[in-house]
Amino acid sequence: MGALLTADNVETIALGVNMSAPMKDDIMQAVTELNAPSASQLDRIDDLLDAILEAMVGRNSIAHCAFGKHPETGEIFRLKEKARGSLQVDFQPVTVDELKDTAKKIYDSGIALHQFMVSRHLGPIMRAGSRREPINRGKKARAERREAHGERY
Repeated sequence: MGALLTADNVETIALGVNMSAPMKDDIMQAVTELNAPSASQLDRIDDLLDAILEAMVGRNSIAHCAFGKHPETGEIFRLKEKARGSLQVDFQPVTVDELKDTAKKIYDSGIALHQFMVSRHLGPIMRAGSRREPINRGKKARAERREAHGERY
């Protein structure tokens, strides 16, 4: 997101730290559409983003679930729990090959994104140094600064 907005790494963190992934995705799609040189370029970007979204759905099915092994059969199960209004439990068998396939999709989509960014000279803009020490922005701290330095500090 920062590369598209030409924001440095610190500004990118400040912009996105409290943003949901779908909101970040919406912003990146809008900025990309505004700056894409052609519809064909935009279609390639959308294909890439679709692959990343598919990989992230698979990632979430691993990262946000518990796994267990049947004590007698050795079968692996994925346990997904939700409690929105009522408790919902989804208990599904999963194979090691399915987990490996999901991991490969995640890896491949990340590599494709990296290659895309490198081919277009997009990347993080690293801030060289701190502009100043962090500032306490609370009311009491502001009052103390004004009392000590007046309005110009």
